[in-house]
Amino acid sequence: MKNKCIIIVFMLAFFINAVAQHKVVKRTSTQNKGAYAIKKSDDPLDYYYKIENLRGWKTDLHFWYISAIIISKKCTILHKWCKPDVPNTCVYSNENEFIEDAQSKQRYYIEESDIGIGYDNHWVVKDTKHFMFAEWYPPLPSSVKVINIHSGSRYIVKQLRIIRK
Repeated sequence: MKNKCIIIVFMLAFFINAVAQHKVVKRTSTQNKGAYAIKKSDDPLDYYYKIENLRGWKTDLHFWYISAIIISKKCTILHKWCKPDVPNTCVYSNENEFIEDAQSKQRYYIEESDIGIGYDNHWVVKDTKHFMFAEWYPPLPSSVKVINIHSGSRYIVKQLRIIRK
């Protein structure tokens, strides 16, 4: 009888974890007054912009942060960080994520992600350590000066200034 109770408890815990993994996660938007991305070199081949004064955002099981953006003629890459609150959670990018030109409202949708796009392509995080991943988007025209970043369900960054030297 005791073994049956233990098995039932483990099955219940597994079921609760499985249901939680499929839970829709709503990311909260952040205030980004004074946030900007600045080019870190005078080298014309260096497209790396470090993002300054940008707060991260919290979801049910993770803390997220964007640290840099690479803007080249071939693509745009966001460098993101994630820190899980608990081990053995899944993470993935949403197929509806986009970078938006804040002035023209032109949207550039995600094309690739290190952690997979959509739940069917998710990545399981075994521990609670910070990890970095990248997301690829179409190239941004040089006319883009301010961007908004959308998580697929809401804006997580608004009015991020791109300072090109």
